Amino acid sequence: MKKSFVALLMALVLVLSMMPTAFADDANVLHMYTDRVYRTFNQLVASDGNYFDLAGSFSEGLIRLDENNNPQPALAESWTVSDDGLTYTFILRDGLVWSDGTPLTAYDFEFDFISEIADGDTNGYADVIAPIIKNGYAFMEGEIDSSEVGVKAVDEKTFVVELEAPTPYFVRLCGLACLFPLNEAFYTACGDDYAVDAEHILYCGPFMATSLDVGVGATMVKNPTYWDADNVKLDGVEIKVITDASAALNAYEAGEIDRVNLSSIDVMIYSSDPTFATWSDFRNYYLQFDYTNERLNTKMRQALSLAIDRKTLVNDVLMTGRWACPWRLSWSALWSC
Repeated sequence: MKKSFVALLMALVLVLSMMPTAFADDANVLHMYTDRVYRTFNQLVASDGNYFDLAGSFSEGLIRLDENNNPQPALAESWTVSDDGLTYTFILRDGLVWSDGTPLTAYDFEFDFISEIADGDTNGYADVIAPIIKNGYAFMEGEIDSSEVGVKAVDEKTFVVELEAPTPYFVRLCGLACLFPLNEAFYTACGDDYAVDAEHILYCGPFMATSLDVGVGATMVKNPTYWDADNVKLDGVEIKVITDASAALNAYEAGEIDRVNLSSIDVMIYSSDPTFATWSDFRNYYLQFDYTNERLNTKMRQALSLAIDRKTLVNDVLMTGRWACPWRLSWSALWSC
């Protein structure tokens, strides 16, 4: 396979530079790495892109995004939206099964959606999802029972979600790992051991894990029960945890991994290579203040924000193609970044 260099452009705030090469050992196995240890493999707790990148390999949601970031059918073969934009009805594909052969049904989505917003203190995306769903926030606050929340498995193939207000981007949210299906019986049987290792997760995506370790990484093989298995061309994926940038570059040069994040100085070295290129991955990173700290009052938070010269930081310090967002972040600012 022809060797090439690629820089990964993280639009909005974060940009990393990357370069893929030929498969390291097996021409049909992708060897990757992550520069951060995994916080958790539990989809109800995870809120970081590190986990989301991994989860998309061994699980899947109602939809998936195509190369143009447009929603496409995944576990749901179709969906409809009511005229008022408040009710979404998803129809699941026939014959969906978990990696252990258990049928995957709309009830698995109902259980996940309810579990995701059940506790805003521990669930990574509860504060994002709960206000969108009808009665979701009241349930998260413990004011009502789950039966009053606007998510319902009508039957094994039909999943209905009611929203508080029209939310045009809701379908895209259904591609988030926190809204992937979750088998209640398996989850309950695992108890506190759920997602601690590969044996304590059920899989419904292109691959299934044979090993998972927060500090070591993941090894995955092709999932023969995946609904779209015929279009999965790889036999497996290996993701190593390598937190040191120099060690990662050495691993790449030794053929142990197939692409590597480049530091700013390495971008300068490799950017003139004819095989060097970029692509975009939309996400934003930010500082979050402790609002219980009385010293961090409004003026202090504004001062700290104004003290950061974003353009100099991304252009002269990081130098990896990041974009600087305005100091006052809003949805309009995000879309214009």
